[in-house]
Amino acid sequence: MDINNIDDQLRITSAQRESAVELVRQAAADGRLDFDEMNGRVSVGLEARTQGELRRIVGDLVPSAELAAFLADVTPPLEGPGSTWDDPLVIGRDSQWDVKGPWNVPPFLEVYCSFWKVLTLNFLEATALAPVIDMVVVAHSGSPTVIVPPGWGVDTERLSVNSQGAFTSNVATRPDKGMPRIVMRGHTRNGKARYATTRELRKLAERRALANPSMGPAALETS
Repeated sequence: MDINNIDDQLRITSAQRESAVELVRQAAADGRLDFDEMNGRVSVGLEARTQGELRRIVGDLVPSAELAAFLADVTPPLEGPGSTWDDPLVIGRDSQWDVKGPWNVPPFLEVYCSFWKVLTLNFLEATALAPVIDMVVVAHSGSPTVIVPPGWGVDTERLSVNSQGAFTSNVATRPDKGMPRIVMRGHTRNGKARYATTRELRKLAERRALANPSMGPAALETS
């Protein structure tokens, strides 16, 4: 893929943004950038919206012949709500409801939570369709709860919290290698993000073992 094929005005996905920021951090770790350079580039990368903005922070870190391929969107093509940033999967706007059990998580979510209610998004049995999930929260008077399996990451740095409220999280910002990362942004009054408890993990293992007896005792083991 030729560098001349890069469209600097093309909008990028969360996965592209995360990949560029990770490259910048790695460049600092191996001595190609100093600490101040890394911080400046990471700040630009986290707010980047186009390929041109990403080119600014990684253009001297990737060989020219490989730059266009690095900047390309590698997210598998999806269809339906949540497949693109301008057509997110909307949750909770018309009614107050929780999400749990097996469900496919597209890369773009828009979550509404109002009237002092709690809306729970349980990702314990979810299948992430992309490595990065962009979650816009609209909960000025509500309280969203996000539950994730061990190894997932939840980034709340861009989530604005009401001055009279609180949002807590015991989930690492960065996921384990190969695991999904949820990036939360928008507004909320209260809420929390947490890992699934040992009890929740064990109950899930028990349900799976009952549904598939061939899994044996190992299915009941939890971390």
